[in-house]
Amino acid sequence: HDGGIDHHRIGPVRGRAGQALCRGVRRACACALATEQVEFRAAASERRTGTDARAGAPAGRSGPTRRARRARGANAGKPTGRGRTGERTLDIIFIEALRVETVIGVYDWERRIRQPVVIDLEMGADVARAAANDDVADTLDYKAVSKRVQQFVGESSFLLVETLTERIAALVLDEFPVPWVRVRLNKVGALRGAAGVGIVVERGRKPGEKSA
Repeated sequence: HDGGIDHHRIGPVRGRAGQALCRGVRRACACALATEQVEFRAAASERRTGTDARAGAPAGRSGPTRRARRARGANAGKPTGRGRTGERTLDIIFIEALRVETVIGVYDWERRIRQPVVIDLEMGADVARAAANDDVADTLDYKAVSKRVQQFVGESSFLLVETLTERIAALVLDEFPVPWVRVRLNKVGALRGAAGVGIVVERGRKPGEKSA
């Protein structure tokens, strides 16, 4: 590197003046080379960290870091239990057409017999962990819910379907890890000409739902 000096135009250098000129050229070349090395290192550091290493300010890159991209790729496709807004979503586990015989009704003849009721349950749950781990221990045991509801209804003796439905909802919320439940109780055969008559109640709170 000769600092851009054209020796063919100025001719050979001689004497002390020539030696001084050579030393000046060498110093200029060394300074230029050092400057280029500093700029090269700064640019390399900026590419690695995503910041301007010379100024200590953000370099203007808004994308994720390499580590964040790797973590996002490793978790791709795994359920999180959250919606696009980041709020936890409500998954539902249901039991349909659970048939139980019980004492229910206000008439004297109804107090002496057992009548069938059909129960549908919908229970709020977070199934994301169970889905990710494929482990039954991480989800709601719907068999246990079914057996407990059948036992309770079979041993009960209420006048009104409203009371029975309300008690089923309270039992599920009290004894099982669910934040919300929907109970539909059909007293089949109670109304002539109708397939059924009954009550639907929802109790508890859905994720993200504000209290009244």
